[in-house]
Amino acid sequence: MKASALLCLMLLTLACSQPEDRGRGATPIVKVKRASSARFDHRQSAAFFAGVRTFHDPSLLSVMYAVDDAVDLAYMFAFERNVALVRPQDVVLALSGDPVKEESRQRLTKLTNAGARVTTATRDEILTRLEEQAKKTGPDGIFIAGFASHGFMTDGVPYVLSTTSSFGVRRNSVSSAKIFDIAATAGRSLILIDACRERTDGAVRGSVPQKAPTAMLQRMPAIQGQVVLYAGTFTYDDHKKKNGVFTSAVLDSLRCDMQRDARGVVTATTLADSVEKRVLKWINANRDPSLRKATQVIMDIDAKAMPLASCARIPGIHRVQLIDNAVVAFDENGDELWRQDLTFRAANAKAADLDGDTLNEALVSTANTIAVFDADQERIWTAATPSLRSFITADLFRKKRNQVVALAGERLMIFDPDGTQIAMYAHSRELQHVVADRMTTSHSPRIVAADVAGRVFMLNPKKVQRGRELWQGTVRPASAIRRLEMADYDNDGNRDIIIRTATGHVVLAFDGHVLHSDGVRFVAIK
Repeated sequence: MKASALLCLMLLTLACSQPEDRGRGATPIVKVKRASSARFDHRQSAAFFAGVRTFHDPSLLSVMYAVDDAVDLAYMFAFERNVALVRPQDVVLALSGDPVKEESRQRLTKLTNAGARVTTATRDEILTRLEEQAKKTGPDGIFIAGFASHGFMTDGVPYVLSTTSSFGVRRNSVSSAKIFDIAATAGRSLILIDACRERTDGAVRGSVPQKAPTAMLQRMPAIQGQVVLYAGTFTYDDHKKKNGVFTSAVLDSLRCDMQRDARGVVTATTLADSVEKRVLKWINANRDPSLRKATQVIMDIDAKAMPLASCARIPGIHRVQLIDNAVVAFDENGDELWRQDLTFRAANAKAADLDGDTLNEALVSTANTIAVFDADQERIWTAATPSLRSFITADLFRKKRNQVVALAGERLMIFDPDGTQIAMYAHSRELQHVVADRMTTSHSPRIVAADVAGRVFMLNPKKVQRGRELWQGTVRPASAIRRLEMADYDNDGNRDIIIRTATGHVVLAFDGHVLHSDGVRFVAIK
């Protein structure tokens, strides 16, 4: 079981309130309706994230990175290996607007491709899906909810705005009391509310609260093993990171870029300390140099050492081997990590880092399928590839993430690290070999493939779907090509393309012209 599996955390940034003399109304303590278990099973977890960037009320400025916040948090809890507490198919996102940064857009695509649902961000939809997800949470799982929007406080109760809300109006807004009531139906719950942002022109929404909202804190004794962490001033947007400052601090802290205990574990205490330091540093540098406290924290004594994320080194897959009808993964020391008996007959297996986290996945192929397993022996994804001949992995878009390039019959297919097929090229003959690389580190990657008739061609990975080759030609005599390689053949600093056949080899530059030949000719096709 992972160290982060016992998470019972509540994080709140309820930064915008009415002046303190308005008073704070007391709210009855909520009784936990379902006891949590001492065990943890991420298959019993469920999550809900709301990101409200745009509003129907024209007087409300958009919350620039609200959707990015919701998507990035969902991705963190569903996919980041040191944190992952919920499966992506058990995530619901209520969104109004689109993510700003490309990375968040890609994460949203990965989430939805893996089964996450996206819905609207009206008040009724938020409350319906929030309650639905809380009830779905099993006793051995955790319920996680996150909100990024405008916020305000009235009569001591904080509210979060839905897309149909107006500032300061309770109708169509979602009260924190209601959120807590719903979350309390799950034995374990994590709630993040990043509400109320500074206006881009410098104006703010509401006054700075001098104390924590009493209505919120009175609920905490009834919610078992939880921690409350919230900002003590206004919340802000970090235009460099394209997230809310508080959300960015939470994300960075859970990624282990912070203090941890001797076991390499992020606890509730170290998380609170890290978020405080990060938020305070940002506010001191960008808004208020005199501020000395940016967040406040209240936590049960028993919760201080609660493990939230594991930062200890995870043994990675170094080599993959097919033994009988099983795929076996080995670490860098040659020790067996795991052995997976297969229900299908495998043809090939290799280790490769697809998602850029420095941990290799195990890729296993049959004549009709590619399957990908992670270091924990879980199958990440499978893709149907009828008549599969071979596959390679390469960083085709210089994003530090490797794609899978597969040859299946007459088709060349490209899969993203999450298994999504992002491009397909249809050739006239069966394809046999494929390589991918860059001429130099300053050039973009290129794909070179060869068919069974000896025809060789180059593709731009970004334009594969258009079906146009950058160049093509045929080797003569038309003997079968045994291998394609990319290497600096003449030691001039540029990688070259080497075509090897039974009768010799020919070396091509990246533009397709012949640099050297030995027993083989290359005839370019115009």
